[in-house]
Amino acid sequence: MTTQELIDYCIKLCVGGNVNTRFTHRGKYPLHLRAECDRIQRHYNQYEYISMADEQFLKMMFNSERQWLMDHAYILGQWVDWRSYKHKNYNLKRLKGSKVVKKIKRPQYYTNL
Repeated sequence: MTTQELIDYCIKLCVGGNVNTRFTHRGKYPLHLRAECDRIQRHYNQYEYISMADEQFLKMMFNSERQWLMDHAYILGQWVDWRSYKHKNYNLKRLKGSKVVKKIKRPQYYTNL
């Protein structure tokens, strides 16, 4: 594949959802990789070439499955696991009603601040 075809494929893979999209009929979209794809496309349109690291990023994105892309982020030139499996929610409101999920208990001497 040519470089332009790789860029078009990667951008097409990231298009189709917005920030609020969680599930679709085809699965999730790797929206966190869209900024990197846009950066590579702008660089290629301006200078007509891309670096070796950007080319490896495009090939990795082309050869990987969608779920693997959802579980990994591309940070500082490396693929890193970014999926968190331990969630702690503090002081978050419920969708219905205004009850706080969990209150942080403070000692009495903090109340006069």
